[in-house]
Amino acid sequence: MRFNNDRRTKQASAFITDDAERLSYLITRMPATYAVGHTVLKQLSKEADKITSLLDVGACPGTLLWAAKDIFSSIKDVTLIEEDHRLAELGTGLFDDVLKKKQIHHIKSDLRQAAPFAPHTLVTLSYVLGELSSNHQKAVIAAAWEATI
Repeated sequence: MRFNNDRRTKQASAFITDDAERLSYLITRMPATYAVGHTVLKQLSKEADKITSLLDVGACPGTLLWAAKDIFSSIKDVTLIEEDHRLAELGTGLFDDVLKKKQIHHIKSDLRQAAPFAPHTLVTLSYVLGELSSNHQKAVIAAAWEATI
């Protein structure tokens, strides 16, 4: 069950609700998410020169972007879709200097209202599917699949 800032009223839609929780995510979950993402993406390293763009659906602070940039130097265009604008801002602050040569687009979007995504050579969905109902999961996976070129 998720709760809003005052912890008294149940809230069904927000995964992270305040800056303390955002910072807690950065400290506790981001390293583990990075490690898993890096391990999975490394399996594609033989295709590294073909991967020129990244779409990360449910990007949080851009954790998979960190992993992808270590493996795919050919990525020039990045789209991060995240509902929590503040979490995306915190992530941008972390990798701003590291990724200056990349074109990074942040899109604030509620994935339960997912529209088609622009095409990219690498499309990732990390832990975001666990935050969606099965009907929304199917719709997001279908949209992500259609965006893969």
